[in-house]
Formats: sequence, structure tokens, C-alpha cells
Amino acid sequence: MENIGDFEPAHFEKSPEAIAIRNADGLVILWNTGAEAIYGVLASDILGRPLPAGFCLEKEKLNQAEQITLQKGEWAGKLQQSAADGRAIEVQSRWVLLPAQKSEGMTILIINTDTADSKRMEEERLRAQRQECIGELAGGIAHDLNNTLQPTAMAMDLIRGRLLDSDSQDLLQVVDANLRRATEFVQQILNFTLGGGGGMTEISLGEIVEDIAGFVQHAFPKSIQIQSDLAGGVNPVQANATQIKQILLNLCVNARDAMPGGGLLALRVGNVDIDQEFVQRNPTAKKGQFVRISVSDTGSGIPQSVRDKIFEPFFTTKGPEKGTGIGLATVLGIVRGHGGFLLLESVEGRGTTFEIYLPAAQASSQASAVPAPVAPFREFAGNGETVLLVDDEPSVLKVMQRSLEKAGYRVLTALDGEKGLDSYIANQEKISVVVTDMSMPGMGGVDMISQLRNISPSAKVILTSGISMASNSGQLESLGADKVLAKPCNSRMMLEAIRDLLTEEPKKCA
Repeated sequence: MENIGDFEPAHFEKSPEAIAIRNADGLVILWNTGAEAIYGVLASDILGRPLPAGFCLEKEKLNQAEQITLQKGEWAGKLQQSAADGRAIEVQSRWVLLPAQKSEGMTILIINTDTADSKRMEEERLRAQRQECIGELAGGIAHDLNNTLQPTAMAMDLIRGRLLDSDSQDLLQVVDANLRRATEFVQQILNFTLGGGGGMTEISLGEIVEDIAGFVQHAFPKSIQIQSDLAGGVNPVQANATQIKQILLNLCVNARDAMPGGGLLALRVGNVDIDQEFVQRNPTAKKGQFVRISVSDTGSGIPQSVRDKIFEPFFTTKGPEKGTGIGLATVLGIVRGHGGFLLLESVEGRGTTFEIYLPAAQASSQASAVPAPVAPFREFAGNGETVLLVDDEPSVLKVMQRSLEKAGYRVLTALDGEKGLDSYIANQEKISVVVTDMSMPGMGGVDMISQLRNISPSAKVILTSGISMASNSGQLESLGADKVLAKPCNSRMMLEAIRDLLTEEPKKCA
């Protein structure tokens, strides 16, 4: 194709907008791939011919656009049009008069943007903002719930040693089981809010998808056909294998529930290079090398009326006996916690596809670290060592103090970081271990540890928190926290952590 003024056709080919150039005779002399996609008309079928019929539904407005463009050099406005398949389209249209060429005369550049894409992108941005706000709120609730469960978890160990009859022990087991269920539920909320990237290793998503496909093949009804497409040479990713399996199982179960009469469940994995054009169309996406997992079903699809809500925690279209509404919120949180993003396509009555994009791992010659074996459970009894407890929850302090004193430790307490630091300075010679909460009014645990390290670099510190620790692991290591315990932790976990620190070799001061 010949050049048009100072423009070359190649300049327009990668644009997602429909771009056309019409000459003075009203014939199309340029028709880019964006126009092919929006109108369903190939360039080979339109070049040298008038604009397609669907382009000219509003003939009066189209004539007005042409006249204003010829008079003023440009025009902009909305046009109602249609694609080759009859689909209605509304476009934001801009017409620009190009410099006259002897061979072409008065040529007009037309740039049309499908407003449906613009609306979808705006909805994506608003949805992302809403989910971020919900995540912050849910994280705060989870933190408070964990602080509420903490004294219960530790008190259980104290009560269990006093009520030795079988009936009491049976009741305590029931309470303990429900406490574990509550803890797991709170952890799901934390996975939604922060993603929980702990235990990251270099893994093959192809192997995980293959395992999941094999599992659901045996577990799901025979009326559901399982199809897996595992491309060769899939890049590894840095991920928590357990959490990736969790989200894939969650999506597969949702797909099963959407196909009560049977259907096709397809799992696919492959490499993909995300470019700027893709990001423009999908605001939550990121540029770079990714590995994509797609989970598709041929089920009932997701109604448009609830599509904006499905990732919100506690929203569910299932009955109360079938789900809590935390599943898809957890999926989104885990994907984001891995530095990835999630896309959804669904058509009512035709099925749903979830696409998970995780960053490809950087090439490395170092072998993956082998996790150290778990040490056997040891006796934790103290020998009169002093432990400083710092927490803004009086009930937490009270139960932790009783638990540690019963185990043979001396205990000092403080309700915030400032008081904790003052207590450490006053009793530095006799304090063996400091146990501090992370989030407190005033001086929190993070600032307290930082200042404490200036006073005593070799101090032994345990940090506890009601929020997920995984995403902060790098920061915690830089602060020098010797151990990190997520709330709620029971007495045995706390005592073992203290005993481990007391039996470690002393730190050498720089």
C-alpha cells in the first residue's frame, strides 16, 4: 500500500482502535487490524470501496461530520454503527483532515474507539479500587479476630490441664476443633487481602495442572469431561505450590457446580508475553513474561448482574450449605500475592473462563533451597528466665503471662511499644526474650524492634501478628526478628519458640 501523506500504514496497524482513511472520492484507502476486529470486515474486502454499510447508520450525522471536517479540519462525536454480523456498536469517533496530496485530494483520517471497551476498562478500574478497599477492611477485621482468638487458644492449654475428667476433655476437643476452623477461616480472609506468598519456590505449573487434572478426573462425576492442554517448554514460576493447587481446585469445583448436567472442563497452561496493547485493554494486567493457566467450563456462565461482585468476600450465589463466598476472593488474593493478575470471560448459558497470569521466574543457576527438616517436639519448661511481653490487648497479655509463668518463666508486660522499650531499658540485664505484637497504637512492634536493636543488637525477639506474615518476610528479616509467630498461636507454639531462642548460640556483636 502506498504512503498517505507523511503517514505509513504500518503506523496504524498495532492500534486497537478502528482506523480508516477515506479519499476525496469516498473510497477507503486504509483499513487497519483494529477496524477488522471491531467491524468484522477484512481490509482486502474494503480497500478501494466506500465505507461499509454498518459505518453509515446515521447518514445525516455522518454528512455533518464530513462537512465540519472539511471546514474546520476536524470533528469528534459519538456514532451508532453495526458490525458485519449485525452487532450494534457505539463508537467515539474522531475525523481529521489530512494534508492534501495531488494523487489523493482531500483525505480524511477516521479513528473510532468502541465505547464498550472504554466502559469495560473503567469498570475494571473501579472494581480494582473497590476490591482494594474491601481488602483493607477485611485485613483489619482479620487482625482483630486473630487477637480475639489468641487468648482463647492459649487458655485452652491451661484449662486442659485442670479439667481431667473425660466429659470435660471431650468438650474441650469440640471447642479446640471449632477454634481451628475459625483460625482457618481467618487465614482465608488473609489470603484474600495479602495473597500469602510464604514458602515460595521455583515450580512447574505444568506439573501442578497435570496433578489437578488427574485428581478431578477421578473425583468429579463421569458426566464432566476433563481436558488438559500442557504446552511444552513452560517457564517455571516462583510460587507457593500449595496455594496454587488451592486456587485451581477452587476454580475446578466452581466449574463442576456450574455444570450439574455435565459438560467440558478444560485446563490449559502456556507461556505468554504481555505487551502494552494487552495492558491497555486489561487495566489490571502487567507487562512482561508470564505463565498463563486457564480454567474453562461449558456451564451456566456468570450472570452479568453479579459479575462485578463475585470477587468480593462473603458474596455467593450458592446456598448457605454449599459455600461461604470466600473462595474467589481467596483466589484473587493469592494471585495478587504472587505478583500476578486474573482475567475473567463468561457468557450466560455458554460457560466461563478464568485466566491466571503468574510472572515467569528469572533464570537462575542456583538450585532451589531444600527446606530444613522439622525438629522433633521438645520440652519447653523454663528455668526462671525473664520474658518481656508487649501487646496492646490486655486479655492477650493476661493469658500469655499465666501460661509462661506456669511453664517456669518470669514475666514482665507492657501495653505498647513505648512502655515495652522503657521496660527493656530498665530490666535489660535480666530479660532473656522479648515477645512483641506487630500492630499496636503509638509505637508498634516494628519501630520498637528497630530501637531495641540499637540498644542491644544481640537481643532475642519474637514478633507476633494478627495479619499475614508471608508478604513481610523480607522486611522482618531486615529488622532482625529472630522468630515470627502468626496469631492465634497456642501455648505450646509460643513456649517452643522461646525455648528454641534460649538454646541458640549467642549472637556475636559487630
